[in-house]
Amino acid sequence: MAKIRELGPFDGICGFSQGGAMASIMVALQRAGLALQDVPPFKFVLFFGSVLTTHPRYLPAFKERVQVPSCHIIGHKDYVKEHGIALARSFEAPIVIMHSRGHIVPPLLREQLAVLRAFLTAMQNVPPQQPHVQQRQQQQAAAAAGDSSELDPLEPPQPMWE
Repeated sequence: MAKIRELGPFDGICGFSQGGAMASIMVALQRAGLALQDVPPFKFVLFFGSVLTTHPRYLPAFKERVQVPSCHIIGHKDYVKEHGIALARSFEAPIVIMHSRGHIVPPLLREQLAVLRAFLTAMQNVPPQQPHVQQRQQQQAAAAAGDSSELDPLEPPQPMWE
């Protein structure tokens, strides 16, 4: 995390496999107010063949869905496919792109590439995020007002393209 402070700020973070797990941990910890509070919040996260951590030290950061735009690229033949789907479920409104290969960073086909480009283009226009405390207060106010827009945690994410 020292390199993030030294070389940042960064708009987003991207990770493959275990690097994606680390990226998810950093984003979740930041949004939960448990780490990286001295740097601007990440605007988005991009995952390739990544997994949701099960380490008890980091689970509190995933208690609620992570409120960061995310794009998850998952292979149908990836041996960590189910773990990648679990990771996608841990984010609010994830974009999921499925591909036909295994545990790789795949060449994306036209439609898949169009979805990824649209996601990244949209992220260029995202204004800097509010500090986590203000964001949490807004979430709590919405919950108190009866906002029930929470996604069903048992409902699998819907792939944009196969």
